[in-house]
Parts: sequence; structure tokens; C-alpha cells
Amino acid sequence: FAALLLNNTSDGAACLIGRLQRSLDECNAGIPLGYKISFSFGIVRYDPLRHPGIEGLLSEGDAQMYACKARNGERAAGTAA
Repeated sequence: FAALLLNNTSDGAACLIGRLQRSLDECNAGIPLGYKISFSFGIVRYDPLRHPGIEGLLSEGDAQMYACKARNGERAAGTAA
């Protein structure tokens, strides 16, 4: 899914991501499922010169999200070994 934050800053978006991560960490610690739930994200600031339509904005966000997912996968693989 995508969340569009209106009238927000990059710092505000990063703060929101931090709050979501802390909440998820608490859930993962409190519910022994045998696995951990995680999420990946991309933060993109709208620029009408680079994003003439919503497609470009979402595409850039997807690219950042998949890069985040790859970094999280490397980190998880590193802790499992």
C-alpha cells in the first residue's frame, strides 16, 4: 500500500516510519509467532518537474522500497548466520 503524507517534511515522514517500527517491534516481542513481521518503505518528496504524474512518484517510491527490502534481507541473513 502507499501512504501519501500531505504538508509534511522528510523528517516528519522519517519520524512516522520510526514510530511504526517501534510499534511493530513491540508486537513482535509480545507475540511469539516463530517469525517476525517486518515492512519496507520508500520516502519520496513530490517534485512536479520529476513527477508529472502519480506514476513517476509511485515508481520512485517502489524503487526505494525494494532497495530497503534488499538491505533488510541482507541484515536478516547476517543475523541468522
